[in-house]
Amino acid sequence: MKDSKSMPLMPTATTPQSTASFLQELVNEPVPSSPIANLPRRAAPMGMYERWLSTLAYLSIFGLAILIWWIGAQFTLAFLAGLGLNLAMLGTAQWFIPIIITAIEVACWPRRAINQHVLAVFALVGGLDLITSVIGCVRWLSNQQLPLSSAWLWIFSVVIAALCAFWPERLARAAVGELGRLWR
Repeated sequence: MKDSKSMPLMPTATTPQSTASFLQELVNEPVPSSPIANLPRRAAPMGMYERWLSTLAYLSIFGLAILIWWIGAQFTLAFLAGLGLNLAMLGTAQWFIPIIITAIEVACWPRRAINQHVLAVFALVGGLDLITSVIGCVRWLSNQQLPLSSAWLWIFSVVIAALCAFWPERLARAAVGELGRLWR
């Protein structure tokens, strides 16, 4: 009896044509499918435990977005106070400054079909938000007496300010969208 490795599947000079065509038909024969394999797969319905756990997670993400936004707003307000503006005179109304900046950024966030003027407003307000956050962050980090050189202080400030200026809005929007999808 020959080893199965020594038997060629394709017809050669030593293999008869009928054996080769039989093997070829055997290889190309469709595999019978079971009725269960053809059913459309549906995701298992989410139970109440999973739904509430996901809700808690998305609310936590939303809270994180608010915290990051608040830090960025603090940097912006610190910059404006460093310019000599008496923001304490405004009391809680000073928070309308970062709220308005955020509202403009969210409304003008670049999309596929966007007006050039809206994009220019976003660049202006977003750039202003980024610059004020960087300078406010540099001032805050300078007061923390960290062992950072001036270059590292600016690098950290740019990274932190970019995250605080643009990420919270996107993070909050994603969390709210997932909450809406979860509870429809």
